[in-house]
Amino acid sequence: MFIVLQRGDPNSATGFADVDLKSTGPDGRYDFAPVSLGDYLVSANHLGPSSTRPYPRIYYPKAESDSAASVIHLAASATADNIDVVLPNPWKTVTVRARVQLADGSPAVDADVNAYDINYLNSGEPNRADSDADGRVALSVYEGRTYYLVATISGGTQQRCAGPLRFIAKDGIEVGTIMINHNWGNCLAQLNPEFQPPRPTSR
Repeated sequence: MFIVLQRGDPNSATGFADVDLKSTGPDGRYDFAPVSLGDYLVSANHLGPSSTRPYPRIYYPKAESDSAASVIHLAASATADNIDVVLPNPWKTVTVRARVQLADGSPAVDADVNAYDINYLNSGEPNRADSDADGRVALSVYEGRTYYLVATISGGTQQRCAGPLRFIAKDGIEVGTIMINHNWGNCLAQLNPEFQPPRPTSR
């Protein structure tokens, strides 16, 4: 498990800057040293849930947001011990199904289908699977969480994509069909609520 040390930074978009990152040992212990004096936040699982880590981001001692976290004040020549981050119970995994089609209505085979938790869109490990010969896909996600479903295929010089389709994860549900009909580069840009697709060029 990765542990992140942060301190306030007014120039950062989030108001905080990462100072250090450590991986816990087999006993769950970690150590940040040396650290200059100041006020800090400590968080575990900073990138959020993934297929192998069924937990939210947790701030010391057991808060899911930086606003509810306990600030650790480190004075000159001082140490801070027993900064124990408490993870909640692991989230329950459920299976949801979807279908991916090409623009002509035929199945999109071997599409890369990803489910992005709306609270962790920058996660480097979204829940993912490949569509089968019928364009169908089954994804393992976490029950009750809200996701954006996005599918991409490669071909020629452009990546094409489908979605995003928003859904709440419930076991066994069919979340719907998404169509590969976008021809511009970064499909994840559409997850930004202010995203505007490019306008057709007039001739």
